[in-house]
Amino acid sequence: MIHKGPLNDIAVFKYTPPNQVFKVNQTGFQYCIKPPVNLALTAGNDVIKLVTPGKKCYICGVGEHCILFQQKLAINACKADAPAPAPTALAPTLSSNQYSSSAFSIRALLQI
Repeated sequence: MIHKGPLNDIAVFKYTPPNQVFKVNQTGFQYCIKPPVNLALTAGNDVIKLVTPGKKCYICGVGEHCILFQQKLAINACKADAPAPAPTALAPTLSSNQYSSSAFSIRALLQI
């Protein structure tokens, strides 16, 4: 799923440990490739400031949640006057599987 957010906005990731979130590049996002575990966000209330324009990608670092349940998020940080590019594909929703109420959830709170 791709969300649009203005520069200098924030994204907040809320989840319960032992869940974790990784910032990844486009390849890591597409194929759910996890970086080394020491690069994980693990606080459960991580705040990311969108200070540079472009796509920011995040995935769930627990087991196969990213691959099996599409627990991943892309944010396109744009200048206020620039339109966001159209998404190439949207991730399926989790409402139809048993993990939709998983302790891990990504909530991007984009304040406009």
